[in-house]
Amino acid sequence: MKTWQQIYNSFKRYSACDDGAIWEGYSDSVVKVLANKWSELPHLSILIARDQDFRDFVLRHIDATTDEKDLENVATNASKRCPRDDAKLCEDILRKAAAARSKQR
Repeated sequence: MKTWQQIYNSFKRYSACDDGAIWEGYSDSVVKVLANKWSELPHLSILIARDQDFRDFVLRHIDATTDEKDLENVATNASKRCPRDDAKLCEDILRKAAAARSKQR
């Protein structure tokens, strides 16, 4: 899953199976999109505005099972490249990325 739409579609279909290896796969996808496709944050904002459960899902999957460098990129994006309209979302993303990085150490 390489886009927010793909992650969202999978979330809608399979979120009941969100544990173990599936959990880690979701976490990897969420963090990679946040790390490498930050310009797509507005699409995420649209999806989570319509579905609070998806917002919770995304934040839950910013975790220590993911790549340390990706988490560093997520933190940098959230702190330095945040669109003005998404300040709260960026704050939450930054908080989760910092907590995940702390657990990795």
